[in-house]
Amino acid sequence: MVRIMARADHPFSAPMEDAKRQLRRAVRAGVAAATDGMKQEVRRQVRAAGLSDRVANAVRSKVYPSGPSARAAGYVYIAAKKGTQDGGVLGLIKALNEGLTIRSPNGFFLAIPTDAVPRKRMRPKDVEAFYGRRLRFVPGVSALGRSGRVGLLVMDNLTAGKRRLNNAGARRLKSGRGLTSAVMFILVPAVHMPRKLALDSAHQAWGAQLPALIANAMGG
Repeated sequence: MVRIMARADHPFSAPMEDAKRQLRRAVRAGVAAATDGMKQEVRRQVRAAGLSDRVANAVRSKVYPSGPSARAAGYVYIAAKKGTQDGGVLGLIKALNEGLTIRSPNGFFLAIPTDAVPRKRMRPKDVEAFYGRRLRFVPGVSALGRSGRVGLLVMDNLTAGKRRLNNAGARRLKSGRGLTSAVMFILVPAVHMPRKLALDSAHQAWGAQLPALIANAMGG
């Protein structure tokens, strides 16, 4: 993702070998401190954005070489394996760092589920299969202050159960008592994910602290 690096190429005379070794240790320690500091800052930002510890802990760091070096470098990166669920972590963090507008791939509406949906991750066709009938489309709702920009998908003839809304039985349908309708999905043309991370600022801040961290490691 980002790189923090320091170099020292000044010539040293033989009597200054101790100072040279001290500088190598200090540079390595300073780069390690800056790299770890940036990693912790990115993790803090990820958690503050409302993401889980699993996502935050996917932010890792590495400093090389393993021993003292005047050319030590550090990386902060996202540990995500290709072909696994973690592969989406990198894309998620990138979206939160840059902002993202999500639109329907078929050019119509995005269906945002409400709490009334019987189970998580259900799509409109799944809800229709669950209740055995079609959802009712309600167009032109001005819920966002823009008439005609938002629609609803509603399921009718339901009754309130202990955990979810159930289909009404024949008696309820005949009498009409206790029947309710529920908004299952809100239809919007697009959803904008605002930028919630500032990774560039974290990089610049810890990069600016690197000289002081090296100096502190030198004992001065």
